[in-house]
Amino acid sequence: MSEISNPSFLSRRRFLAGGCATALRYAPAIVRPTSLMQIRGIVLSPEYVHYGSVTRMWLFAIMPSIRRHQRAGLSADEIARYYNVRGVGYANGEPWDADGVLGALKLEQKIR
Repeated sequence: MSEISNPSFLSRRRFLAGGCATALRYAPAIVRPTSLMQIRGIVLSPEYVHYGSVTRMWLFAIMPSIRRHQRAGLSADEIARYYNVRGVGYANGEPWDADGVLGALKLEQKIR
């Protein structure tokens, strides 16, 4: 059905367009801050830690191996060397170092 042969369609369109124009015409131009509804903010403690799912999955995949090597008596530097020899990259493919191993351990503690 075309728009021309259906006059009720045109009148609905005109009604909606007219209603919007009228609402804009009579809307206040300036709104005082006292007339706005106050919103209470949410206070988050600085200790609140939020990590994305990719970081959590990476830790879930790497932590069993790090824990196993720790139980075997390897130091953080030895674990990093082990990963570098095997070609397991740290974040963004960077080579492991002792700080990366210790950082992964600390990050896992924060998430738990």
